[in-house]
Amino acid sequence: MKQFNIEFKKIIIGHPGDIITYKEQLQCIVPQSTNMKTPLGEMYVETSLIAISMDKGKNWYFIDTNMYKADMLKTALPDLSPKLIIPPQKGPKFTPAGNQ
Repeated sequence: MKQFNIEFKKIIIGHPGDIITYKEQLQCIVPQSTNMKTPLGEMYVETSLIAISMDKGKNWYFIDTNMYKADMLKTALPDLSPKLIIPPQKGPKFTPAGNQ
């Protein structure tokens, strides 16, 4: 990101959703919002993370759902609970430089 002169201004991690136990894993959705400054302006992105623990909550792994479509995630991660609701992707909001 530094190479392209992109700076993270703020990352906010929201409150996790309900934790689901499925196939001996703990799983939940965690909302995240990110503000970035680019040479062309500022970008605001809302996304969701899938949080998974395979050791009863001792360690957690996070997958950014903005990188993959929901159906691809469930194919790539077949152990995701069918009760885990992945919110639809939202498009980024962009404010051109000079309009901030």
